[in-house]
Amino acid sequence: MPTISSFYWIIIMMIYAKREKKGITQSELAKITNIYQAEISKIERGIVNTLIKTLERIATGLGLKLKQFLK
Repeated sequence: MPTISSFYWIIIMMIYAKREKKGITQSELAKITNIYQAEISKIERGIVNTLIKTLERIATGLGLKLKQFLK
């Protein structure tokens, strides 16, 4: 597994925590964001780095603007 920066781990934990707080599964988030569930799983496990556009889609899927998401 590649080395992941502390910043990226923070992003991973934010995605997971906010998804759990909303009470939605990876599959549900995948449907909302039009991102494959397997991709969301890889992001949450730190297997793949995500781009800002993908983060925007995840934030939107969680009912947040990217700026709110990153707070």
